[in-house]
Amino acid sequence: MRTLDELLAAQDLVVVAVARGSDPALARLAIADLERGVACEVPPAHPARSLAAAGVALLPSARRALAKPIEALS
Repeated sequence: MRTLDELLAAQDLVVVAVARGSDPALARLAIADLERGVACEVPPAHPARSLAAAGVALLPSARRALAKPIEALS
């Protein structure tokens, strides 16, 4: 079995997503040994999106899209 380092080295590009405001040294460390690695900062997810991903709530766009089909079932 190949190690994780070997698998990462075999990739064309490795993208490391870091949270906004995190320590930049962590991102540099994550891509330090990669020939083709890049770190990018991502904004935090909207709370509604996090709840939807957890299966707890629907996003407003999904709620709108499902309104008529659900109404037709009633």
